[in-house]
Amino acid sequence: MLLCRPVKLGAARQVLLDRLSAACPEMTILAERGRAVAGLLALVGGNARELTGWITRTRAAGLP
Repeated sequence: MLLCRPVKLGAARQVLLDRLSAACPEMTILAERGRAVAGLLALVGGNARELTGWITRTRAAGLP
């Protein structure tokens, strides 16, 4: 669910993801970071630089 595009989740799963995210601040960050990295997995020029930035931001988020 975390890596799925929100429009593809369906109503019930979106509600569940929203509840989980609301219950735990780390889940909100994890969901955001997961969606962000999904777009960087395509073989597109510039993604290496973007992925390095994603890694830096994700490490700085302090997730357990």
